[in-house]
Amino acid sequence: MKLLPTLIGALLIWISPVTYQLQQYTKDLGAYHGYWQQNLYALNSAFGTDADLKALANELHSRNMSLMLDVVVNDFAWAGAGTSVDYTKFNPFNNEDYFHQYRLQSSDVNNNTCVEECWLGDTVVSLPDLKTETPQVSSMLCTWAQEMISNYSVDGLRIDSVFNVNPDFLSGFNNAANVFCIGEGSTKNVTAACSLQGQLNGMLNYPLYYALTGAFNSTNGSLSDLMTTVNRVNSSCKDIFELGTFSENHDVPRFASYTNDLSVSRHPKQNKETTIYKEMKQRRKQKALMVSSWPVTLSHILYLEMESQLVIYNGQEQHYSGAFNPVNREAVWLSSYNENAPLYKVIQSLNQIRSHAAGNGSQFTESSEPSQDYIEYLSYPFITQTHILALRKGFKGNQVIMVLSNLGSNPASSEDTNAALPASQTGFHPSQNVTEILSCKTVTTDSSGQLNISLNDGGPRVYYPTLSLNQSGLCGHLVAGSTKSGAWYGRDIHSVTWFISLAGTIYLAVYILF
Repeated sequence: MKLLPTLIGALLIWISPVTYQLQQYTKDLGAYHGYWQQNLYALNSAFGTDADLKALANELHSRNMSLMLDVVVNDFAWAGAGTSVDYTKFNPFNNEDYFHQYRLQSSDVNNNTCVEECWLGDTVVSLPDLKTETPQVSSMLCTWAQEMISNYSVDGLRIDSVFNVNPDFLSGFNNAANVFCIGEGSTKNVTAACSLQGQLNGMLNYPLYYALTGAFNSTNGSLSDLMTTVNRVNSSCKDIFELGTFSENHDVPRFASYTNDLSVSRHPKQNKETTIYKEMKQRRKQKALMVSSWPVTLSHILYLEMESQLVIYNGQEQHYSGAFNPVNREAVWLSSYNENAPLYKVIQSLNQIRSHAAGNGSQFTESSEPSQDYIEYLSYPFITQTHILALRKGFKGNQVIMVLSNLGSNPASSEDTNAALPASQTGFHPSQNVTEILSCKTVTTDSSGQLNISLNDGGPRVYYPTLSLNQSGLCGHLVAGSTKSGAWYGRDIHSVTWFISLAGTIYLAVYILF
């Protein structure tokens, strides 16, 4: 709880499941992550006590921040094959009748019924699958969730593996919880991801995640293809403002691993403990791994323009680069909470300009449109090329212009890295001073209002009217009512960032930016 979540601009902390876990250490490692539960009505002592969880909620609320719990409603966990499960060890589902018949989902992955009713896991750690479609199981889970929310002053729930749960159960569970619920389910299918918004408040935006990593993990990616996915999500989902946008989480490779990974096997089955922690140690020592953070920076910049809730995975701001489980779940304290890390500064600045544009600032360069709502202004691309993308969000005088490139920090000499941003698209007027937020350099539009830029260093660029930075705290400008500048001192409810944490380790970080 030190400075990391608040100074970087987080308004919500999302922690991993806190329920009592499977205690055995297996070939699949231990239940350090919180997803192998055995007792809903006891806490995981490795994460803390009842009093600790209440203290965390109180501390967050005292800072005008919120607490989100990660919950598992699909299954329990058993160390061993599915045929050896002793159901009496589970609470409250202490009878085999509460669970679907044992059958691993891996045996029939293309069968929709099996996706919902077959067991996840393997023969080392089995995950008995709950009959969430039955009234009794549904009622018991809803009652438990209500008690957790009440006992620990919880403000929201992240629901794990929603595609493996009966969809009708989800709507009842969301209603019973009576807090914001966001679902997690890995899919590239936009229709599938958006369909569950009828049952839940929101969904983590996996289709965009896959498009984003494809666009930015190499110079061969296509930004125009990325925008195609953005447009499909915007037209298909019920409420794009309630989607969770991310480029990393604990189930996928760290974004930096695509370009900065060590020459080691990524296959989890080969991860002996000595190799795992040897790699973690190497990653902390070998600063050469962090030479270029631009691919990761670009993914954050894109989120600045998205009408969604930005999710930052804990350690992402430190440029962690683990490529597989468990090295992609490295604890953030190993970085000593470095507030000078380049990506930390980038995320902080982006949160700050987004919050300022959303309403923290009051002075704008134009008088005709400042009363318009920045949040509800739907961002749009006005340059969409294979390697260069320019977008605008906000009305005149309060507009953010973002320019991205996936050509890398040393573009080939044959590539055209120049871009002309016309006034008809940016809303800038002739001879207007605009500030690039990440470098704090001020440039001036030409006599027609056009802004001519070069991305010969790979970019990115984030432009905002200079005079409108008044009271923003950015680039030397004072914060409203303060003598301080250049740091994060104020937050607005419109600018929410979630800091996700795997409970005992503050593992995952989520920030809701826009």
